[in-house]
Amino acid sequence: MSSPVDSTSPTVHRSRLAQARAALCSMPALVTLGLLLALLLLAAFHQVLSTAVAQAGRVHSAASQRIEAASRCADVPAAPLRDLCRAQVDAGLTALAPATSVAGV
Repeated sequence: MSSPVDSTSPTVHRSRLAQARAALCSMPALVTLGLLLALLLLAAFHQVLSTAVAQAGRVHSAASQRIEAASRCADVPAAPLRDLCRAQVDAGLTALAPATSVAGV
C-alpha cells in the first residue's frame, strides 16, 4: 500500500533541505529588494506631498493677494474707479495702487 518513496525517505529529506537552503540564500536579496522598494515608494510619496504643499501655498498666496486687492478697491472713493478696480480684481488683475482720481470726474 505504501509507495516505494514515501515522505520519510532520505531522498525527500535531502530535497526539502536543498529547497530550504535555496530559500534562505535568496532571503538577503529579497530583503534588499524590499528595502529598495520601500525607499522608492517613500521618495515618490515625498515628491507628491511636497508638490501638493507648494501648490497649496501658491493658492493661498493668490487668495491673499486677491483679498488685499479687493480691500484696496473698497477704499477708492469714486464709484467708477471702484467698479473698475473690482472688475480688474475679478479678472485676475491686481492693481498695485488704486487710482485716486479720474479725469472729468
